Amino acid sequence: MANSLSYQVTYSPPALVPALPPQPDPNAPLFASEDGLVASLSTQECIFQIKRSGDSHVMTFQVLRALDQCREFRTLEEHGARIESTISGLAGKREDIKRVLESLIQRGLLVSDQAFITRLTQASAAALEPLRGVFIRASDRPSQLGRLLKSLTDYERRHRAGRRYIVLDDSALPAHANEQRDLLREFARATGCKVSYVGAAERNKLSERLSRAQIESVAAFATYPIVTLMSTVHALQANLEVLSQRRTGDVDGLPGGQTTMPAFKEIIGWNAVEERQAYYEVDAPARKRAA
Repeated sequence: MANSLSYQVTYSPPALVPALPPQPDPNAPLFASEDGLVASLSTQECIFQIKRSGDSHVMTFQVLRALDQCREFRTLEEHGARIESTISGLAGKREDIKRVLESLIQRGLLVSDQAFITRLTQASAAALEPLRGVFIRASDRPSQLGRLLKSLTDYERRHRAGRRYIVLDDSALPAHANEQRDLLREFARATGCKVSYVGAAERNKLSERLSRAQIESVAAFATYPIVTLMSTVHALQANLEVLSQRRTGDVDGLPGGQTTMPAFKEIIGWNAVEERQAYYEVDAPARKRAA
């Protein structure tokens, strides 16, 4: 008896495993941008001044946008990927982005994590300014003010801080203002702390102390020739735009001509302002005493 066996084997290609994205090096240094101020030079360039050191750097607005994307500490690879995906026109230019980032590191515009930590550990502790007083605003809330002053009474008795407390009261209801003034007086008796109360009556007395001469003195500076000053600012901006394109230091043929300091003061009306200041600060008090 004969048996015939038939075999069939089917092979299928192995499933393709998607390639994992490159992982950042855990030992790679991290970088973040320095904090700074920006001023425009032209439609294409600007000046970036580092707040910490005061150093100024000229750059294009595209580089400024890239620097703005580096506020958090990341590796250069992570910064490059973020800049490439965020700023238009930089797709596929990872190497160019990397060269720009390395240039920013050399210019001190990107700081490494280790340098930042070293800076913090070496910084001297700033001396604390003396506490001038504790200001408390009260507005038609005597119950809340009472709870606060009770807590401060316990604090002063326990720690003997001896601080000065000032209550600024802008209550609409006179009854609430009177109650809050009494609460502050009781707090002063219980703690021995110096206190001040500034309510509607105190504000009115303060405003009455301003003499007419002082008010006129302030008004004199309010009449500063702002139109002329703005014209001067526009001339300076035009000169800076031309200088940013030259990059040679040549100052001949600028849109705004050069001038001397006395002539500049005359242009902006500085002499007239000084005369008005002398009139109100010197002449007016003398006339008041004579009267």
